[in-house]
Formats: sequence, C-alpha cells, structure tokens
Amino acid sequence: MKRATTTEIINSQPYPLPLSPKFKDFLGNVPRNKQFNISITGEPGSAKSSFCFMLANEFSRSGKVLYCAAEENLDSGAIRQRILSLRISKQNIVFIHPDSYSDITDELSAHNYQFCFIDSINEVYTPEGEQMLAKDVIRIAAAYPNTSFVFISQINALGNRAAGGQKATHKADIKIFCKRDKKTDERLAYLTGNRFYPKVNEFTIFPAMYRPSINEVLRKNQNARRA
Repeated sequence: MKRATTTEIINSQPYPLPLSPKFKDFLGNVPRNKQFNISITGEPGSAKSSFCFMLANEFSRSGKVLYCAAEENLDSGAIRQRILSLRISKQNIVFIHPDSYSDITDELSAHNYQFCFIDSINEVYTPEGEQMLAKDVIRIAAAYPNTSFVFISQINALGNRAAGGQKATHKADIKIFCKRDKKTDERLAYLTGNRFYPKVNEFTIFPAMYRPSINEVLRKNQNARRA
C-alpha cells in the first residue's frame, strides 16, 4: 500500500518530456523521469512503423532509443529507405532484428536505454516458442522500470482488436490507432486513450495525396488538345 499527503502528491508531478509542438499537442505531458507505455495498433498499410520511426526520432532527443524491428531484416533496405525518407538523423537510435524475446531483454540488460520500441509484438517469440502475448508485454515493462516502451501490434482478422490480447493495450498510458483513408491515401494516428492531457486527438502521419476529379482531368486534356 502506498501513502502520501496532498503536498507530496502535488510535488511529485513528473517533469514533462521535451517534445516538439506537434508531438506535445498529441501526446500531452509525457513524463521525463517516470516510465510510460504506449500501445499502437492499426490496419495493415496504415503507416504504423513510419509513425513509430517519427516517434523514436522525437524521443531520441531525450535519451537512447532501442528499436526492435521484428518484422523487417536490417539489411532488407526497407528500414534504410524509411530512415532516409523520414529524415531520421539521430545517432542514439539503435536498431536490432530480434529472433526471440530474450534478444530484446539481453539488449536492454546490456545497455542503458530510456525508450524501447517493439515492432511488432506479433513477430516476437518467447523462449517457449510462443508468440509474444499481453502477459509478456506487461512482464518486460515491469522488469525494466527505467525504460518506457512503445508496443506495436497488428489488429486481428476481424479488424477490431489487437492481436495477442487486449490486457496490455488497456494498461498502456497512451493508446493509438493508425488508419489509412482509402479515398485520399492519408495516414492518420488517432488517440483512443491518453492519461497525459493532450490538446488534440489526431496526428497526420502522411497528408492526403491530391487526386484530381474526373472533370479536372477532362478539362486538362481538352486544354492540351487546343494548345
């Protein structure tokens, strides 16, 4: 049981993590000196990994980041392309391609990381050979209380629940759902829960692509023929 006076509670307010205005509006007063956990889910092709690269780059301004790219090999070219296209320039982001749960815990134990991204938990397996589940997410966060975690998971076949279970998602301080607008190809991140008082609940990952109407296309073709 924990016990505290009113004054102690007021004075214990964690110092907020310094963030750029766009991220601060979306994430709120994320604590700098206290663990927080973020759960990110979304549809295939909704730019979850790209959003996490942006977030890792943002967090790397305040500490060392471990990015566990479980879905992509480091030499596949996809990660390199994402780093270049998103202009990820910070040197204190370390990438690994974990073959198992223990690869992540070994790396966390060997180095002092302030932030850890696991992309995605669906592709990480426990020593027993089972897919990483909610209990494993909770266990790894509890084992490293000085590290804040960002857990990425695919949604299930029904498209309404995070694969691997909902318990870890419910325990997260910030819950984010990524979605692609099929008409405009815009990729957006939506808050479904946030304990840190954000100002907005929507973050544009990639803006909408301009698609001319059929009338604009016909008019352009007509003008081209007249010319």
